[in-house]
Amino acid sequence: MVGDPGLGKSQMLQAVCNLASRGIYVCGNSTSTAGLTVSLSRDAGTGDFSLEAGALVLADQGLCCIDEFDKLGSQQQALLEAMEQQSLDVSAQTVPVS
Repeated sequence: MVGDPGLGKSQMLQAVCNLASRGIYVCGNSTSTAGLTVSLSRDAGTGDFSLEAGALVLADQGLCCIDEFDKLGSQQQALLEAMEQQSLDVSAQTVPVS
């Protein structure tokens, strides 16, 4: 949706997400590539690594609403594969652990 500020575009987007059974709302000016796709995290206690799902993964077979899409910047590249091929590839890279 495109329009002047104050028309209620964000509120409408949030309402649609609340109605959807698997709806996720993300604001483009406050998210990262990892927040949209997946992130790798390390447990402080055990040292184990795990993948944490981002907005696109959580909205699988549902609806992912991205507000302020024009303010995503370089994060738009993370969305290209998802929009074109309807899939996300997560490539693992070996990282030396000290």
